[in-house]
Amino acid sequence: CQYGQQPWCTQLQSLIKIVLNTLDAQHHQCKRIPATVVMAGPPSRSR
Repeated sequence: CQYGQQPWCTQLQSLIKIVLNTLDAQHHQCKRIPATVVMAGPPSRSR
């Protein structure tokens, strides 16, 4: 991407950043929920 030549290029980069940020946020949310389930799971199995 060359700055100044293509206006959509900067829009594309900002859009990619937004997508990555939303994916990152979703990933962390998804990670948090199973973490509690996983932590609660194994002890009951080991009994």
